[in-house]
Amino acid sequence: MENIRSEVLEIPFSEDQLRIILVQSNNNDFVFPCMGQLYMDYGARKGKFHPGVDLKLPTQAPVKSCFDGVVRMAKNYGDYGNTVVVRHYNGLETIYAHLHQLNVRPGQIIQAGEIIGISGNTGNAPINMLHFEIRFLNEYFNPAFCIDFNTEDLMGNTLVLKKSDFNIKPIPLMKEDTSVISNISPESGQKMENKTEDATLTTSGFYVVKPGDTLYKISRMYNISVDKLLKINNITDGFTITVGQKIKVQ
Repeated sequence: MENIRSEVLEIPFSEDQLRIILVQSNNNDFVFPCMGQLYMDYGARKGKFHPGVDLKLPTQAPVKSCFDGVVRMAKNYGDYGNTVVVRHYNGLETIYAHLHQLNVRPGQIIQAGEIIGISGNTGNAPINMLHFEIRFLNEYFNPAFCIDFNTEDLMGNTLVLKKSDFNIKPIPLMKEDTSVISNISPESGQKMENKTEDATLTTSGFYVVKPGDTLYKISRMYNISVDKLLKINNITDGFTITVGQKIKVQ
């Protein structure tokens, strides 16, 4: 299921702190996503919570990825309008919403500064704008913790967050989606821990894909790298799997 936030994951705090290196030495430098003026800050607004910042933009201005990463989602997403979600190699995700045009596809590897779309007012946007969020393991926090929106640069290269910096809410029940699922994992070369069993594992060592599954999620369940999953299942078509598909995990 392609959603901005589809499941609750445990954030690995250490003594109530989470430290994230924003740009690794082998990554491209940070790039501010667009040339625009701050229109709305993060936080409570008229009884609702605004989970990001809004930037007022000229008509059809280019919108760029802030960091290197992989496109996890690129589609129309209700009130968000045309939306791109990019997963980065440090576990962060950046969200770019209300776009007029999408220039990327799920599974595409992109670099910081690469144009991912053109600004617009799709969804519930009142003006031509970019709604921008930063999340870690599906949970959002104030983008101003790491980006100075006056200088349009990073506050520093190490982001330190506390539990109180996140605004974690329960996920509402959603209707199951049986469409094709896009799967990406920047950490595909790493071996995952915390193996768990699943009732849909067949006796022949295959796992049956369910709604909401990704190759990254399956790799964590069975303690196998995404690279190995791709190899032993001969998956070469953009990391896509479908509900009901059998994935060899042993």
